[in-house]
Amino acid sequence: MKNWIFFLSALCFTLCAGSACAVDIDPPRIELAVSYQQTPEGDLTITNQSPRTVEVKIKTDGYRYFQAGPALPSCRDWLKFDLPSFMLGAGASTRVHYRVDFPENIAQDTAAEYVAAILVDQLPVENASNLPYPKPEIPAPSALSAAKNVSGPIAGEIPAGGSAGPRAALSESEEELEPATQKTGPVKASGKITIVPRIALPVYIQIKERSQVHVDLEEVSMKKAQEMAVGPSGEPAPELIRFDVRLSNSGTVHIRPAGNYAVFKEDGSLLRSGSLGKSLPILPGSKLTVPMLMPIPPQGKYRTVVTIDTEQEKLLQKDLFFEVSAIGELTELKEPPKKPEPNS
Repeated sequence: MKNWIFFLSALCFTLCAGSACAVDIDPPRIELAVSYQQTPEGDLTITNQSPRTVEVKIKTDGYRYFQAGPALPSCRDWLKFDLPSFMLGAGASTRVHYRVDFPENIAQDTAAEYVAAILVDQLPVENASNLPYPKPEIPAPSALSAAKNVSGPIAGEIPAGGSAGPRAALSESEEELEPATQKTGPVKASGKITIVPRIALPVYIQIKERSQVHVDLEEVSMKKAQEMAVGPSGEPAPELIRFDVRLSNSGTVHIRPAGNYAVFKEDGSLLRSGSLGKSLPILPGSKLTVPMLMPIPPQGKYRTVVTIDTEQEKLLQKDLFFEVSAIGELTELKEPPKKPEPNS
């Protein structure tokens, strides 16, 4: 049995290593807040980090949903690229220009946000090291419209799940190439399997005229965490408290909340504070729970204050009171503990 486990582990590692993406893409997502009277434009910088030439193909698809909630209308057919397919030499970079063409009836629509995904496939090239593809020069970026283009990496943002919107009509030369997890058939009689790495960039287009931000901090709860029962070296890890911060978005556009927490002792002095970081986007009509872990403090009564910034005028804030027993048991208190009276 151990030999089989080793074999399967080695096989998984080999497949993962063989399918590693060689290209980097900047920015890793597109977020636009624009007027429908504009024509937003921008650039994707694609870099080949591998030692071999690769073929890159770009197309749009439905957004990959990763949280429950109503589906947003698709904008996959609005995006146009000047280089939908090209060869990229080892170590080379190039810019792919995109433009957003709004449909003629956009002014009559009522939606405030549209979503899609940009799929970037990296196809292997036979004998690529012998092909004459010199490192191309990066063209000067074209003039952008006045659109707000916010783009930066967010840890953990991995689009997954189903897709929304109609399937675009493709010619035979542009027929969709499914990822290896969906289509893994032999390409030759020898039984060779080609694994095509794919990167999915989420796209969010907000219409300024219809954008409304409204987020509620519904609840802050706590429990003893099950995470990290054993430390990285096998030693027993300290017991942890898990705080769950539950947010709901009743606005018309997605938001990326940021926040912090502070834990105070019974006498009002600060025990611990920290940042919740920036969460994944909360789509309109969706809810998201942001977890926070900290070691269980010594016996006593405590107050936790959670503050959330959702780009609204006012910050959101909630208190949670809890008690730690002599044996480390946790009890949530419904009312704030009374401060000890000073000695008379």
